[in-house]
Amino acid sequence: MKIGQIQMKVHSDKEKNIAEVEKYLKKMKGENPDVVVLPEMFNCPYDKSLFEEYSEKEGGDYGCRGLFRFLDKEPCAHAGQIAAT
Repeated sequence: MKIGQIQMKVHSDKEKNIAEVEKYLKKMKGENPDVVVLPEMFNCPYDKSLFEEYSEKEGGDYGCRGLFRFLDKEPCAHAGQIAAT
């Protein structure tokens, strides 16, 4: 089993955070990970007062939804947690 792990600085700009994850996933492309571990709350600052603003709406158009299009196969992803409502 191949595991890819991403550790990164989280910014106040959600799109910048998602772009940062995409950058790392592009680097992993040739390694074909079975599991990718993303940082906890990778899409927003870890500040409870911001969770509603940055949350991904259940059943909605997730900003994080196509992150794995850069890989040859879609791995199992573990993100710790992301804000969702």
